[in-house]
Amino acid sequence: MYAYQNRIVSMVAQHQVNVIVGDTGSGKSTQICQFLVENDVVPPGSAVVCTQPRKVAAISLAKHVSIELTSKLGKAVDYMVGRRRGVNPSARIVFATDRCLLDELLKDDLLSKYSVVIIDEAHERSIHTDLLIGLIKRCLLRRPDLKVIITSATIDPTLFSNYFNGCPILTVPGRMYPVNVHYSEQILSTESYVDRMVEQVKLLHDTMDPGGILAFLVTPLDCEKCCEQFTDLDDVKCLSLHGQLPPDRYQELFSEVSAGLRKIVFATNCAETSITLPGVKYVVDCGLAKESQYDTTRNATKLVISAINKSSANQRKGRAGRIESGECFRLYTEAEYESFKDSSVPEILRANLRLSLLQLIALGVADPSSFEFVESPGEANIRNSISSLISLGAINSQGQLTPLGRQMTCLPLDPKYSRFILNCCDLNLGFTAIAMTAMCQQGGLVFF
Repeated sequence: MYAYQNRIVSMVAQHQVNVIVGDTGSGKSTQICQFLVENDVVPPGSAVVCTQPRKVAAISLAKHVSIELTSKLGKAVDYMVGRRRGVNPSARIVFATDRCLLDELLKDDLLSKYSVVIIDEAHERSIHTDLLIGLIKRCLLRRPDLKVIITSATIDPTLFSNYFNGCPILTVPGRMYPVNVHYSEQILSTESYVDRMVEQVKLLHDTMDPGGILAFLVTPLDCEKCCEQFTDLDDVKCLSLHGQLPPDRYQELFSEVSAGLRKIVFATNCAETSITLPGVKYVVDCGLAKESQYDTTRNATKLVISAINKSSANQRKGRAGRIESGECFRLYTEAEYESFKDSSVPEILRANLRLSLLQLIALGVADPSSFEFVESPGEANIRNSISSLISLGAINSQGQLTPLGRQMTCLPLDPKYSRFILNCCDLNLGFTAIAMTAMCQQGGLVFF
C-alpha cells in the first residue's frame, strides 16, 4: 500500500469520487485514511470518516489506527457504533458503521464535519450502504469540496464507476500467504453444523502444529456454545467474536496468548473482513450465515440460515493467510462450493423497503421512485411500500412525513412494528409491545 501512497493522494486530490479495489492484506482499511490526513487532503478542523458494515470492525480498526499514530483512542482517532454516537470534535479520523453515518445524514444532510468519506467493504451491499451511497451522490452536487472513496477487496468496480459517471478505478495488490483448502466429504448441513464444528476444531487442536484457530459459525449463541466445549482444556484460550460483545471484551481477542496456549476464536461473519486476529493459522468454515429475506406471505423480513457465497468463502479463507501460510478447512464439499453464488444479492433487492423509504423521505427525498439507487429495487416494490407507509400513517397522501412518521424514523424497525410500539407506549404498554415485537421478528422457535 505504501508504494501506492502518492498515487492515491494524487487521485483523491484530483477527482471527487474514486473506486479503489484493495486486495485482502493491502491495508486499505487502515492506511488510506492516514495517507489523506498526513498529506493535507483532509484540511485542519475537518475529518475523514471510514464506514464499516459492522461495529466490531469499526471499533477494532479505530484501535489499530490509533496505535499506529501513537494516539490515545478517542483523540485523533475515534469511532461511532450503536448507541455510541459522541465523537471527539478534534478527531481527524472517524470509523463508523454505515447505519451511524446514515443517521448523521438525518441531522446534517451535507456531512459538513467531514471532507472525505470512505465507504469500505462496499461489496457487502447492505441496505444502509446502498442508501448511504445514493444520498452521498446527492450531497456531492451541493458540496463540490467533498471527496468520496468506494473501496473493497471483491467489488465489481465498473458498477460503482458507472454509477459515479465514470470515476477512476485503482487496483492495489495485497500481501497474502498461500492457504491450503481442505473440503469435507459430508454435505452442508443447517442442523448439525455446531457439533461438526466442535469435532473439527478438537481434531485440529489435537493433531496440528501450534497456531491460532478461527472458526466461522452463524449466531452468537453458536459461538458461546462452542466455547463451553473447550473450558476444561488447560492448553487452550477460547474466545467468541460477534456483534453483541461489549467493547471491553475486544482487547482479549487482539492480544497475544502465552507460550504453550492455543488461541481458538469462534466467530460469526463479522470476522470475515477488516479484522485481523493475531496468530491465526487455521480457519474452519461452516459455510453458513444468516441472511435477511422478505417473506411476502407473512409480510415481514426474517433472518434465515443459508449457504454463503464464493466471495464470503474466500474472505474467510483469507483470514488464515495474513501473517504466514495457513490451512482452511471447509465443512462442505468442493461441489457445493462450486454451486455457491459468486456474490450475495444486494440487500435492497431482497428486503422490505418501508423503513428505507421512510428514512429517504425524512431526508427530504420527496419522490423515492426518482432516487438514484445503485441498483433499483423496482417501481412496483417502491409503490407498494409507499402505499403501506400511507396506511400506517407515517406519510400523508402527498408523500409528506407526518409527526408520527418522524417518531417512527427514530426506531430501527419495520414501520409496522414501530407504529405498534408507539401506540402501545401511549397506553402504558410499551414493555409488552417491545417483547411481542421481538418475538414476531424471531426467525426460529420462541420456546425451548
